[in-house]
Amino acid sequence: MMSVYGLIGVEFFMSIMFPTIFSLSVQSLGEETKLGSSLVIMAIVGVAIFPLIMGRVSDVSNIQTA
Repeated sequence: MMSVYGLIGVEFFMSIMFPTIFSLSVQSLGEETKLGSSLVIMAIVGVAIFPLIMGRVSDVSNIQTA
């Protein structure tokens, strides 16, 4: 049961971390805030998609190539 509470706790604190990291990363960009925020969002999408691509490449060839 402790592992269930741990899993719920990790997900809870992850949801708090994203807005904090996002706001700190674009805090002092000035005129470049729009560009900076779009790059942060694109990085999140890339982190979600890139492992799938890497897994497919490693399935087709090997992990060193991926």
